Amino acid sequence: MVQAEEALRIALESSDRVGELTVTLDSACGLILAEDIHADTDLPCIDAAACDGFALRGGELRYEIPMKNSMEDPGSVALSPGKAFPVLRGDPLPEGTDRIVPAAEATVEDTVIYLDRIPMPGANVHSRGESASTGQLVLERGSRLSQQHLGIAALAGREVLRVCRRPVTGLMSVGERIVPSTWRPAPGRSRDPVIPLLKGQLRCCGFTPRMTVQASPERERLTSALRQATGCCEVLLVSGGAGPVSEALEDMGFSFLFRMVAQHPAGSFACSKGPGGETVFLLPDEPLPAMISTEEYVLPCLRRMSGFKGCRKRVYAGETTFDYGKEPGRMHFLAVLAYREGNDWKLHLPDPGIPGDLMGSMSVNALAVAGADQLSVRAGDLMSFHFLCSAAGELSFA
Repeated sequence: MVQAEEALRIALESSDRVGELTVTLDSACGLILAEDIHADTDLPCIDAAACDGFALRGGELRYEIPMKNSMEDPGSVALSPGKAFPVLRGDPLPEGTDRIVPAAEATVEDTVIYLDRIPMPGANVHSRGESASTGQLVLERGSRLSQQHLGIAALAGREVLRVCRRPVTGLMSVGERIVPSTWRPAPGRSRDPVIPLLKGQLRCCGFTPRMTVQASPERERLTSALRQATGCCEVLLVSGGAGPVSEALEDMGFSFLFRMVAQHPAGSFACSKGPGGETVFLLPDEPLPAMISTEEYVLPCLRRMSGFKGCRKRVYAGETTFDYGKEPGRMHFLAVLAYREGNDWKLHLPDPGIPGDLMGSMSVNALAVAGADQLSVRAGDLMSFHFLCSAAGELSFA
């Protein structure tokens, strides 16, 4: 049995990037950039107006607009001192322009404009190459691509990008007593909440499973299902049948990095590596422990494989509204509702009803952590917590 922090370290160190691929800008948002992007031209490529208004030459309070060329392209006009020319944001500047006044700050009477103050030289002018010059680095390798990054890539002349590929994931549920969710369970049978929960949890974080498998615990059929799943997936999450699954994986040449973690719940969580680099996580067969294991270990590993820099949880501190007691020696994860009250975070522990019951966890958005040596928590104590990825997205990782 290993401590929780040691289990996370071991799992992360064994999680190598799975590779790269080239995608269009339409498909790149949220992925990690695998190359540096440089501007292929000056940005902007011309001296341009930064706002709608009037291009000016000279520092005056009164300017004339030449009527004979007021409808021409601004870039084809030459301004003499004391003259003005109407421009729109992004227009090329008339020759001789040294400043621009916004339209809202000018009073127009016929062909004359009046100003209340003289704009500073260079005001509201985007000079050529001001944002970036030709060859300048505009996007750095390792950046998580947002919509703004995609716009910058387009300005730099790119239609496709080289990005870090996300690992192919799969889910497996092992057991003979599980029936489909549309069936009414007979005595001794049950519906499986774990696979739909995990599928939604992974999808919320950008790792949509490629396949889901319902496997029998019978040795030969289980081994066949594991071979098929690990042949298609680089990361496989298995719920249920821990004993038979462990034996089958060992026969297939898998080695276990750890088999038990000193934590509650989800102490039976295990991680194994295959001869071809495949990773198989053995999760508890109860929904909340399976969700916690995935949140604490699987998602950080998937992020590391996908090239993310932030793979550990961003830790906050909140004031508890509940009492909680525990035995020493194991870290405890408490599924809580974190909310703001003034400038402080408050942590509420919902009444779980039946221990591990999903119905009592619907309002949960975070996990509070009671250390291995901690014996109790009292209302008003400060407690470390972190948000679920499904609740806070990228902000849940540091």
